[in-house]
Amino acid sequence: MRQQGVRSSVEAAIEHIGGYSQPFLIHLDVDALDNAIMPAVDSPQNDGFSKEEILTILKTALMANPVGMQITIYDPDKDPDRKAGSLLVDIMRELFAKT
Repeated sequence: MRQQGVRSSVEAAIEHIGGYSQPFLIHLDVDALDNAIMPAVDSPQNDGFSKEEILTILKTALMANPVGMQITIYDPDKDPDRKAGSLLVDIMRELFAKT
């Protein structure tokens, strides 16, 4: 995705599933985030997405009017100070903020 560009990769995926008129669900496994910012997962990624990349992915996908969204894999037992959980809340707050 980084070679093609995060936004253009998401746009290509949307076109591949039938374009902007086709219903789809956004599924975010938070272990796709870099483990430096999301250590509270069972399968950490050393070169996972940054907060900015995930926001670009989600904002681009939301422009296509998905029918729903789910966020999975966050493990609160691996987040004793709740810093990773707070990051997820911040991402959702920024994603759905009215501008």
